[in-house]
Parts: sequence; C-alpha cells; structure tokens
Amino acid sequence: LPGDKVLCGPCPEGMQGDGLLCMGASHQNCSSPASCSSAQSVSANVTSPQPSTCKRPCRNGGECVGRNKCRCRSGWKGRFCNKAHCPGGCRNQGKCMAPNTCRCGPGWSGKNCRKAQCSPPCSNGGKCRKSGKCKCLSGFAGATCQERRKGRSRKENKKKSRRKKMKKVDFIKQYLGHSASDSY
Repeated sequence: LPGDKVLCGPCPEGMQGDGLLCMGASHQNCSSPASCSSAQSVSANVTSPQPSTCKRPCRNGGECVGRNKCRCRSGWKGRFCNKAHCPGGCRNQGKCMAPNTCRCGPGWSGKNCRKAQCSPPCSNGGKCRKSGKCKCLSGFAGATCQERRKGRSRKENKKKSRRKKMKKVDFIKQYLGHSASDSY
C-alpha cells in the first residue's frame, strides 16, 4: 500500500530505496513480492519481510543493518561494534581501551600517547624529549635540570666567545698594519 514502510534489507527487484523504505520507480511496473502503481512512486508492500540478521549481536549500542553488518554508535568500530575508536590513534605502544581513551605505554602520556614522560620529571621549566631525557632551559643543568648553572648560560658564553675572536682578528689586522675598519 502507498506509504507502508518495509524493514526488509535490500529492496526487491524493480524497487529503489535505502533498504528500510523501498519505493517503486516511477513509470515501471512492479512485480511480486512488491506491488505498486506505474504512474507514481509508492512504498513497497512486502508480504514476508526478512529482518536484518547478524550471527553475533551488535555490541555497545550498535544496530544490525544487514548480513553480519552493524551500524556502530560514535566511539565504536568493527564488524560487531566491539572495538573502541580513538581518533588519531594511540601512538608509542598505546592501546585504545574505550572511546577516546588511550592507555599509554611506559614513558608516554597525553590524549594520543605523544607526550614523552621523564622519570623523574624535569624541573625548572625543562622539557622531556622523546629520548626520555630532559632539555633544560638556559641557566639550568643536570639530568632533571635541577642544578642552577654558575656564571653565564651557554648562549651568553657563545656571544663572549665571538667577541673574543673578533678582538683577536682586530689585533692581527693592527699587527699587520691594517685597521679593523679597512675592507678588502
């Protein structure tokens, strides 16, 4: 009858639809098991609908939509919706344990297990590298950046070294009879 919904999986031959609602194509005669008129699109009236079947039940709120096919709810994937989904994946030997929840491998943390963890943790603003060693801020040193450097930082030492080299070049030029402002 026109307007009847049919939950039958694939539409019968000569019909079109999404598998939940089968419609006769306009200007076509529909044959058994569906009946429709030739002048308009109507819903199929199937005498013996075959419900979708799945050998195993769909898990985690999933819905069986065809032969062993489940439509999974957000956060789940797999043939029977039994695998948790973590967008972006779990890196560095991490495992997706529940939707959007990674269990990270040793030495890693964060949503997708991409943030390295140092043990013991870095101090004084130091950052943990993927190697598991701390990269210290200027003015700090040690395995966990726990020691304050005495004197100048590395950056300041490089500047001082450059100034020393320039003074030597100037001295050599003066010794050879050139002034430091002469250009070749």
